[in-house]
Order: sequence, then C-alpha cells, then structure tokens
Amino acid sequence: MSGLFVNFDIGTGINVSSFEKGQFFKEMEEFSSGSIKWIIKTDAAPIFQLGLSIGYSISKKISVSLDCKFLFNSVRTSMTIKDSDTNYSNTSKYDLKADNFQPVLVLRYWF
Repeated sequence: MSGLFVNFDIGTGINVSSFEKGQFFKEMEEFSSGSIKWIIKTDAAPIFQLGLSIGYSISKKISVSLDCKFLFNSVRTSMTIKDSDTNYSNTSKYDLKADNFQPVLVLRYWF
C-alpha cells in the first residue's frame, strides 16, 4: 500500500532548561580575581507545539516524510551579579524567547 499522507498535531509540555556559564562569564570572573560572580537561573516553562507532516508511504512498512514543528516557549530567566569586594548585588529578570521551527526529513519503518 503506497500513497501520500498529511498529518497535523498539537501538543504541550514543560521545558526544563538549565544554563551553564560560557567562556565570557568564566573569563569575567577570572579577570576580577574571583570577587565577581554571575548567577544565572531559568524557570521551568510551558511549551506549545504545532506540527505538520507531509509524506509518502513507499510500502506497508516504509514511509518518507517531512515533519515540521513550530515550538512556542518563553523561559523566565534571572541573572544576578555579585561583587564580594564592594558588597554590590544586582538581579535582572527577563523572558528568554525560545520559539523555534524544526524541519526534519524522516524515514520510518512501521511494525
């Protein structure tokens, strides 16, 4: 059995993000002889998905498709800078927009 198929999907979930300091932040801490610390935290956030697949069934068991997913997500993020020499501390909070589009070419084997 072969033929063209189209599939729509919608979904939701939780995005659990973590942030690791990159080279820039590490070098800034080293430059200050360790007196300045950067603390970056992210909160878990809901994620919403819309998907579309367009494919072709080569046989009963094999199909090829292009799966496209649109993911909508905004992650609450806070960044704190602390200076132990001057007792200065400042926290900034913002929403990191993590929306993205994912096209994937898929070869499937159906059991």
